[in-house]
Amino acid sequence: METAAIAVGGTWAVWNWGFTEFIKPLIHGPAIDGEISVETEIADQGRVAVTVRSVWNNRSKFSIGLDAAACKLTAFAFDPAAQPAPLDIPAGMIRAEIAPFAHREGLELEPETNSSFHAFLVLHPGETLVLRWLVVTKANRRGRQYRWMKETLWRGTSAAEAQA
Repeated sequence: METAAIAVGGTWAVWNWGFTEFIKPLIHGPAIDGEISVETEIADQGRVAVTVRSVWNNRSKFSIGLDAAACKLTAFAFDPAAQPAPLDIPAGMIRAEIAPFAHREGLELEPETNSSFHAFLVLHPGETLVLRWLVVTKANRRGRQYRWMKETLWRGTSAAEAQA
């Protein structure tokens, strides 16, 4: 009887571990939500220092590994005089692109927590840019990567505009 109880309990423990570790993440997948904000400081020599912050909320019950080299912040030129239409940004409009975590071997979003990322840019005042923060997961067991992005519009002010 004790042998049967140990066998049943061991089988249940292995199943529970296997389900939690392998099957459940495949069923539920990653669940990330985020927001982006920008702070601008007037710098000298006609430039502005910009801090771009993003907060990513991992709502899932599992840690999510990110592809550190693929996670990047891109600044695209934006023409405020463009005709009203859906925003389509051609690749030639990239002003700056940085991968602030490319030097890291791994990057994890812990379960049910907020993770804050930030990057710094030096830009010209008076420009209007679309800032896009892209987060990419490592490939899962099926070879699939998930991507999330957040965008915001930024317009730099010159020193003269800031004093007015």
